[in-house]
Amino acid sequence: MQGSIMCEKFSVLIPVYYKDDPLVFDEALVSILQNTVTPSQIVIVVDGPLSPDLENIISKYEKRPTILVKRLPENRGIIEALNFGLNFCDNSLIARCDADDININTRFERQLVAFYRDPQLVLCGGQIVEKSGENYHKKMVPINHDQIIEFAKLRNPFNHMTVMFRKNAVIECGCYPNIPYREDYALWVTLLQSGYKVYNLDDILVEASGGLDMYKRRGNIKHLKYELSLQNYFLKLGFINKLQFLINTTIRSANMLLPANLRGVVYSRLLRRKKNTECSAN
Repeated sequence: MQGSIMCEKFSVLIPVYYKDDPLVFDEALVSILQNTVTPSQIVIVVDGPLSPDLENIISKYEKRPTILVKRLPENRGIIEALNFGLNFCDNSLIARCDADDININTRFERQLVAFYRDPQLVLCGGQIVEKSGENYHKKMVPINHDQIIEFAKLRNPFNHMTVMFRKNAVIECGCYPNIPYREDYALWVTLLQSGYKVYNLDDILVEASGGLDMYKRRGNIKHLKYELSLQNYFLKLGFINKLQFLINTTIRSANMLLPANLRGVVYSRLLRRKKNTECSAN
């Protein structure tokens, strides 16, 4: 089996834009290139003009034969960047990586094992550790297909920066929907509604940036508008019913209109609750 996994070709899709940290971007690329199984292709999508420091990082790597750099003339956002980049991924399997996250060195090998063991599998993600300043938090998501479906009716069931998926299925589902800050969640639910098999590994695959600070920023009328668009999308797909729509929009609206610090407290308590649940299950 190991030989078959080592021969499995896959692409990495990684967007970068002017606000990304050059040093962390460099670390992210190193974490990809030093994995126990490395991609046969890395597609870097440059989303608009970059700082000289970011351009220096790209110039350090772009001469490698496995790295393809594709550029958008202006910053168009992650949805357009990802859908643009999908067109240049040569392999049937694509791993999503972020420019500010570090991949565990066995990430790709573990995901390829999952695809090898189940040829019907279309999407495979995993767990993450979120870094916020000096603090680290595990962000755990459900593992098996049925658990993921139920979880997805309330919250995003995948950590986007960990996923590996089959390109054809994503294209057949219309690629990433145009719902800002919710494009990944919308895509996963589209795949679920289309009957595709999905799975999360129980392993931590990525050390991610963000966490509490990012959650604090995701509140205000703008984000509430995006959330309502997402829930409407789910309702039209038939993934949730009108009652679930009402519950979701009420809870999300209340949370997003909280002051940032209170929203952070909610997030922290949710993390602690998940940790307690994990301990009690052992």
